[in-house]
Order: sequence, then structure tokens, then C-alpha cells
Amino acid sequence: MRDALREAAAEAVRFHTDEDYFRAMVAVVFYSGMRAAAVSDRIDTIRKHFPSYSVVAKYGEEEILAILADPEMLKNERKIRACVHNAKKFVEIVNKPGLFAQYLGETHDVEVLRKKLMKNFKFLGKITSFHYLMDIGYNLVKPDRVVSRIFSRLRLVEGLPNPDNPDPSKLTDEQLWQIVRMGQTIAESVNQPIRYVDLVFVAYGQVEGSDPDGLPQGVCLDANPRCWLCGVRPHCRYEPKTVTALA
Repeated sequence: MRDALREAAAEAVRFHTDEDYFRAMVAVVFYSGMRAAAVSDRIDTIRKHFPSYSVVAKYGEEEILAILADPEMLKNERKIRACVHNAKKFVEIVNKPGLFAQYLGETHDVEVLRKKLMKNFKFLGKITSFHYLMDIGYNLVKPDRVVSRIFSRLRLVEGLPNPDNPDPSKLTDEQLWQIVRMGQTIAESVNQPIRYVDLVFVAYGQVEGSDPDGLPQGVCLDANPRCWLCGVRPHCRYEPKTVTALA
């Protein structure tokens, strides 16, 4: 399983074409705010409808309604329309002429780049912008609910509101970057790709996911965490309201 996670992490740096960058953005848009398993179960259908920016940029109302009518498709009209908008933006960028990689490379400050992406592309917001940058190979973790919760509970970051279970949408940019920088520090300390570190924490803190190298899945949960399985319990600020016996 460790090899499988490393393979998944390695995928983050295998972006060579404009279409690769677009497909990664489509995935981030659909995963945003949804259960990962719900999206993963439909990812082949999503890819079928959004195969490339050059195809999707030509979609009009007829194609959007056809996608919504597909019984195998996730019925989120805002996300579907966002992907069409983003495909048209890709066309605009690469027809300058240029490549999407060049568009990214024009901005050397990653925070400035993040804000540029948020301005130009729909559904790349406060947290998903980090997710997208991580997925295309930038040295960032995504400071989502799982990572924010674990880092805060372990006192790896301080000063977050509701430290037992912080809501990333209510954090300031500086607080989000505090989480990101801690992720970078951990990756450097264990000499692993940042994507691998993110995958481990996600598996540890979500209900559904991979189980890397024997790590119990779904330990540091939002509600009713399985603290008795946690190997770093002595370092955690979270105090369970009840003591649960081994299940």
C-alpha cells in the first residue's frame, strides 16, 4: 500500500500537456465539498463528459443539458457549468499563443499565482486553489478540514478558531498558509513528496480512503474519533467526551 500511495503522489508531477492541467482542474472542481468516494465512483463518467478543454470549450446549453440528463453523472449544475467556463478560459490562455505551463510560470510567487487562479477559474476557491496547485506538482498540502483538524489537534499549528475542529472556510489566508508551511516542514523532515504526506493525513482523518502501510483508516475523525487507535494520542489536545472500548 505504501508503494501505491507513492505512485499516486508521483502522478502529481506528470503534467506535460495543457489537457493534463485541465483534467486535473475538472477533478478538483468535482471533489470540492463532496465526499471523495462519491466522486471517485463517478470519475470515469466525469472524464467522459470533460475529456479535454478543447472539446469542452465548444459546449453550449444543449451539451450541458445532456450531461445533466446522464443518470450516471453527478447532478451538480454549478460544477458542470464551471468546468465549461474553465475550458473556455484555457482556450483563451493557450491561444495567446502559449502553454498553460507558461501561464503558471509567469508568476513566480505561488501566493500571487493562487490568487490569479482564483480570479480566472470558477470553483478554484480558498481551499480548492491549494488543492489544484498541489495536484499539479506544487510543494503544498491542501489545508482542508482533515489536514487542518489533525494539525490543530496535534498542536502543529496554533491560534485557529475552534482548535479541536477548525473550519478552513473561516480561517484567514495567513492561518491557511501556516498549515501549508507545516505540511512542507513535515515532508522535508520525512523526506517524502508533499503529495504523499497529504495522502497519509487524509487516510488518517477521513471516513473513507486508502489505508497506507497498515495505518488505521479513519482515526482522527470530525466526530467520534477513534482515539484508542491513535499512535500520537499523548500529543493531542482533543479530549473525547466518552471513553470508547476497543471495537
